[in-house]
Amino acid sequence: MSLERKKKKYITISSGTDFRKIAKIMTKAGFKMNHATSRNVLMSAMKNLLCKTTTSIGLKISEEKIEEIVKDNSIHDALADILFAAHKKEKNDNN
Repeated sequence: MSLERKKKKYITISSGTDFRKIAKIMTKAGFKMNHATSRNVLMSAMKNLLCKTTTSIGLKISEEKIEEIVKDNSIHDALADILFAAHKKEKNDNN
């Protein structure tokens, strides 16, 4: 029996904030962490958000499917767009 190994995909970011930068920022703010911890915190938060959101609208998605969804880079891009739009709206509302 042979085991098939999935290749891990590593991403290099040319702009924006990567997990190493997030870890440094959080450590300076008093929350000691490394880049792996910053990634795990984000992934956990995204799983939690997805679970609560789908439940609140009556969708039932398995934990395995949620795990697959949060590992897809397109969800990260979408979340970044949503957070940027929300920040921009809040900034405009406060002016």
